[in-house]
Amino acid sequence: QIGPTYQAHQQTQIKKTIQQTRAMINIDFNEIFTYDNGKLYWKKKISYKIVIGKEAGYFSIKQNRHYVSCYGKPLARSRVVYAMFNGFSTKDIDHINRISSDDRIENLRAVTTRENGINTHLVINNKRNLPACVYFDPTNKKNHYYVRARVDGTKKVIGWATTPELAESLYKSYFNISI
Repeated sequence: QIGPTYQAHQQTQIKKTIQQTRAMINIDFNEIFTYDNGKLYWKKKISYKIVIGKEAGYFSIKQNRHYVSCYGKPLARSRVVYAMFNGFSTKDIDHINRISSDDRIENLRAVTTRENGINTHLVINNKRNLPACVYFDPTNKKNHYYVRARVDGTKKVIGWATTPELAESLYKSYFNISI
């Protein structure tokens, strides 16, 4: 059962996403920024603090990514870069090489949240170097590795495998993902 604190947090996150989406839809980022190898530079003065030609944005250590403030709204630089080349996307913007501060256009792609979850770093306490969806069960004599995912809001074991690679391919085939 979901507690009231978690529900409030979820609603806050949804509101922030809606605000960012509304802010991004009507902006032509190519008029405001110049792109160069993953970085954005100011092209248009939209605030008195802006210096044309200077690198735009700031780095958030907590989130390990770059942001740019555009008309008072903080936007992830990766979303802005993707929008400049491909138009606005409501999907998640994934960093293919898993480095969230690398915002080069060739490193960005629009994916579903489920696909983005596959391309994640290993969990810090993951001593076996398993993909995020694969778990280890030493009690199972034949198939030590199992695949677990959240399907329609509930955790579900998708299947068992003898190696982590087979388990990960089982996950991808279950969700028809070709990453």
